[in-house]
Amino acid sequence: MPHSEVKKHLEQAAIYLQYSIQEGFCNAVLEAQAMGLLCIVSDAEGLSENVLDKQTGWVVEKRKPALLAEKIKDVMLLSTSEKQKIKTNAIRRVQQEFNLAKQQLEFINFYSS
Repeated sequence: MPHSEVKKHLEQAAIYLQYSIQEGFCNAVLEAQAMGLLCIVSDAEGLSENVLDKQTGWVVEKRKPALLAEKIKDVMLLSTSEKQKIKTNAIRRVQQEFNLAKQQLEFINFYSS
């Protein structure tokens, strides 16, 4: 599916789930957060680097579908202001921590040391 189609689907969503058993750092989760989606991810490897639990989204133990279902219910029952706070935190973090200028600086620092 072209990126433009994926984006259209995400724009219609309220929650983004990335409930992987195994996953590295996931740019799709960053993109979902940048779009203001409420993100629920598993605790598979790099996903907890993408989402800060209860700050920019939620991290749920992998291989526990009942916990995932409960977390989805909990998130849907949050007040509008609580949801907005998480969305704002996520958008801000993606913009500040995962921008191109910061990545370039980190590469330079890494290869200079």
